[in-house]
Amino acid sequence: MPNDDQPLDIEDQPFAADLDEPRPVVDSARDDVDDGWGPDPEPEPEAASEGAPRSVADEWVRPSGQSSSLLLIMGVLVLVMVGVVVFLAINNKDDEKAADPPAASAPTGAADPGAGGTTPATTPDPGSDPDLDGKATKVDDFKRADAPDLGTFPGLGPWTNNVGTISIEKGVARTTAVSPDSKVQLATVDAGSADVTVEAKLPSPVDRAGIAIRVASPDRFIGLFATSDYGTYTLARFENGEIDKIFGNTDLSGVQVGDVIGIRAKGSKVEVLTNGTVRNSFDDAKLDYDATGVGIFAFLDDTGPKPIDARDFANWDDFKVLAATK
Repeated sequence: MPNDDQPLDIEDQPFAADLDEPRPVVDSARDDVDDGWGPDPEPEPEAASEGAPRSVADEWVRPSGQSSSLLLIMGVLVLVMVGVVVFLAINNKDDEKAADPPAASAPTGAADPGAGGTTPATTPDPGSDPDLDGKATKVDDFKRADAPDLGTFPGLGPWTNNVGTISIEKGVARTTAVSPDSKVQLATVDAGSADVTVEAKLPSPVDRAGIAIRVASPDRFIGLFATSDYGTYTLARFENGEIDKIFGNTDLSGVQVGDVIGIRAKGSKVEVLTNGTVRNSFDDAKLDYDATGVGIFAFLDDTGPKPIDARDFANWDDFKVLAATK
């Protein structure tokens, strides 16, 4: 063996024989082979060649570790949110347009303000029928000493308690006694004509109480009375102390403290008013008959499941009458 201090002979290859000998083949598939170095590390996966099939799991994996299905869902949510915002914006714009009051059209013959004319004045509820503003109108304001009856109507004559008792109390007409023999409470004065315009103020409206025209007797008259359960005043013909026919009402005028109710009657045509404004009109042969009494009344209404009786509580003020001249 050569000295360690001497250089190796290039031709001298002491392990050449070992290199030429065949090396034992190790079966990599066997896990129980122990070569003295411990278990072999897991082999690195080979890169998939182009066109080779890939697993479904590989297909959905992204470098960031985020699923593409999640990205897709997030994208859909964003689109939905954008759609909702656009929808709400459009609806809000439509609501603003709907909230704007429509432009009022000028009545026929009225001047156009844009053309330099004057705007027609709006007539508010005057509270009293303008037809009763003249000197020919007779008025009883009941502003006199308390009395067991109504006394005299200035310019017309005495009041008559036809059924029950209506008296003067604290400057208003008020029911004070009820007749057990009739469902009606009625006091009248002679207007001198069947064609009349009348009205009265109701300091405290009571259901089934109001004003009467064309009173022939307690058993026949035309009455306009409060029906707050329907939010209106009703016009009806009474026969034998009960409602014979209902013609209509003042529509949804409401029933409020201090309401002024009125009737304009000429032949078969009758208009009904609240607070000086005509609410409805009727034309019926049953409205047309010759009776000159006008007045105030209340009645017991027992037609429904619960009777309504105004005869103990009804009150009136500022009764006005304008009779048509012959």
